[in-house]
Amino acid sequence: MIFTLLIFILSPNIYAKSYLSVKADDNFLVYGEKTSDLAIVLGLEEAQLENYCKENNIYYLAADKNNHRQIKLTVNSTDFSQSVVNLSNLSDDKLISLSDQISGFEDTVGQVVNKNGQKFLKIEMLSSDSGGEYLLTQYITVADKNSITLSFLNNKSVNTDYVEETFESLSCSAFLTVDEKQINALNIIIPVATVLFIAVCLIIGYTVIRDLRKPEEDDTTNDD
Repeated sequence: MIFTLLIFILSPNIYAKSYLSVKADDNFLVYGEKTSDLAIVLGLEEAQLENYCKENNIYYLAADKNNHRQIKLTVNSTDFSQSVVNLSNLSDDKLISLSDQISGFEDTVGQVVNKNGQKFLKIEMLSSDSGGEYLLTQYITVADKNSITLSFLNNKSVNTDYVEETFESLSCSAFLTVDEKQINALNIIIPVATVLFIAVCLIIGYTVIRDLRKPEEDDTTNDD
């Protein structure tokens, strides 16, 4: 009974809400909200921007007014995502070893980030062109057989606090989530369950020994 109880407690919840969302701060121009302004900043026609998002499976796209910071959320179905189902099913060591395959970049070593039960592979890369140096940060995961990538591209000189803040806003119905209340309950229930288990073992052990010794005592009495 104790073992069964622990299984239910340790099992993560999957929220039933049907959505995938992310939110940037008010300094960003978001596709679908300020599409025309975003197209101008990116140097595209609105129709070109629309085609770009459709062709690249972009669920969310935003940039600041100076185009020094960009946020992009893509959702794709790949052979890897179909086979893995959910990235949280893999160990941290396995995720690190698969960094190249998951990110699509060679010689990449990622960092595993756990967001309330859902695992992500975080990738950071520095690149440069005539416009200067740029930092690419990606949070990659697989949920419900889909590869979900939240990307941040910004000028190296720009403050990157927005990256963590935006990532924290990311939510999806397919993400595995662990309730904090359950975690706190575990800190109490597991020690209590352990004590109860030991007590039951001692009682069972005492009963077995007593029953084994009883026939011997009966035989001794009969001999007398």
